[in-house]
Amino acid sequence: MEKIRIEGIKLSEELCQVNLVNHPHPQRALSRVCRLFSENRINMPFLAATCRGRDTQTCCCVSLEDRGRALDLLEAEPDLKPNVGVLPSVGLLSVFPHQSSIQLLGVSLVAFGEAGIPVYGVASSLAPITLVTDYARLDEAVAALEEHMELPPNQRPIRAAVRVVQSSITREEDGGSEP
Repeated sequence: MEKIRIEGIKLSEELCQVNLVNHPHPQRALSRVCRLFSENRINMPFLAATCRGRDTQTCCCVSLEDRGRALDLLEAEPDLKPNVGVLPSVGLLSVFPHQSSIQLLGVSLVAFGEAGIPVYGVASSLAPITLVTDYARLDEAVAALEEHMELPPNQRPIRAAVRVVQSSITREEDGGSEP
């Protein structure tokens, strides 16, 4: 089989995945989690939600630096606590660009399956397909993908070097003030 040509692979820093599963009011629960994290300046570099009948699952990833605060916030919410699960060490692997090709998603899942690499989440946007897997296996996941995909010559996967953090500083001309 001919390899699929891709433009790049990006790997995240080590993250923690928080799952919210089968909450009786999933939209309200997701809204609450987003509000809690936003109010406490906790970024979510990955967020996905799935509904199938009454079964729902929302998963998000937070940095290891924010993991303790995020889990403490969720633990303090009696309405959320029973439905929260945690994967303590995951990473994001993004393949660029997929250009709306369902084939790339299928080949990615086959490559992971053949290598016995778990997939904890998948998301797609206009540019990349992003898969969540064990952080310790990211290099193995790249090798599995390279069996089916071809990067441009002399290009290797990019490891995330930039980290976005929320600030409490607001600009006065926007009507805000510093806390």
